[in-house]
Amino acid sequence: MKTFIFCTSYFDNKIIYKKRYLKWVNYYLDHPLTEDKELFLVDDGSDLEFVDRDHINVIQEDQIGNHAELEKVNLFHFEKRLGRDRAANSHGWWRSYMQSIKIAKAYGYERIIHIESDFYAISKRLTDFYSTYNSGWLAFWCPRYHFPESAMQIICEDQFDNFEKFVSMGHERLLDRQAEHNTPFSHIEKSFIGDRYGERSSVQIPNVDYFGQCELDLEIVREK
Repeated sequence: MKTFIFCTSYFDNKIIYKKRYLKWVNYYLDHPLTEDKELFLVDDGSDLEFVDRDHINVIQEDQIGNHAELEKVNLFHFEKRLGRDRAANSHGWWRSYMQSIKIAKAYGYERIIHIESDFYAISKRLTDFYSTYNSGWLAFWCPRYHFPESAMQIICEDQFDNFEKFVSMGHERLLDRQAEHNTPFSHIEKSFIGDRYGERSSVQIPNVDYFGQCELDLEIVREK
């Protein structure tokens, strides 16, 4: 299935760009999960002066669908920042997240993988699972808070109509709603070991499938 992987992004200084977003890009470029997939950062009005355009293809919001071929790494850029005015999911996050279905439709993708910029797929068995999951709208599980992990999702083509219906609500109506409790997932996958470990650990947890909310200076090592 033709697939892309995306995170949402916003950076206003070089340190955040390098230690969060460029780290995510470099990790997944060296990951078997992305062997045949493009990477996208869907961006909420960041300052593009920090972006190395020799390695990251910038697509402005009025240019979607205008490229015959995409680069391996692409940054879809909204010019106007909507920002974060709540502790949970913000206007900017919802808009960027919802843009993923428009990217899928514009470039003929059949599957969307969402992995946020502080989340890392580590184990081989998780990578193998990604390669075989081809139907449904899946979220993994967050044991710490006992809810679906909205930062790690797989959305297959058979759920694109449902995704578009969800998107049609608009980010304004979703501002006060947590993605974990309001996204219409068709399946919650609890068989893998992972959590938002970065909230309480500054080191990599051994023998896990994924690690969430990684600190800026923590380098995650994937299972070979």
